[in-house]
Amino acid sequence: MIESAVDTKEMLEGILSEAGDMTDGLGDMFRIVVGMAMQSCSESDVHACELLAPSMAGGLAAWQLRRAQALMMEAVGEQLSVTRVARECGLSYSHFSRAFRNSVGVSPLRWLCNLRIERAKWLLLNTDQTMLEVASACGFSGQNYFSRTFTRMVGMPPRVWRRAFGQDSELWSSAGTMESFSL
Repeated sequence: MIESAVDTKEMLEGILSEAGDMTDGLGDMFRIVVGMAMQSCSESDVHACELLAPSMAGGLAAWQLRRAQALMMEAVGEQLSVTRVARECGLSYSHFSRAFRNSVGVSPLRWLCNLRIERAKWLLLNTDQTMLEVASACGFSGQNYFSRTFTRMVGMPPRVWRRAFGQDSELWSSAGTMESFSL
């Protein structure tokens, strides 16, 4: 039987250390809930919260992160503002941007741009769409901006990338699949 807040805190620390290897979303949620319980046991005991500091300090709640990423994925081909995503999560632009970076490791704009570039790669490999159509389908305001962004992030222009890795390329026909390449 638990007799004091100190006993409760020690029990929660044990549970948290056993769950330390959980790296999926459920593990993150579990650490958050256990951390909240630990904080309520002893607000003055800083040591109890040190176990959680690296994984959740200043980050988004799990539901906010899921909501933000879902909104960005749904609107990957549209003009989407970070302000709108922040509002959907119930936060200001600056607080949301800081918390998103703490949770994911990159800014929301960078995360959305990475998502758009990944979609562009898929479209370049799997469709005959023009560069303008790909740019538009990925939410870029124009072909020039798309090409500059793609080149900066991937290391080569989209046309060159399509020729190098598309189904008509020598790399594709010699290997049969893209999975055999480590890019």
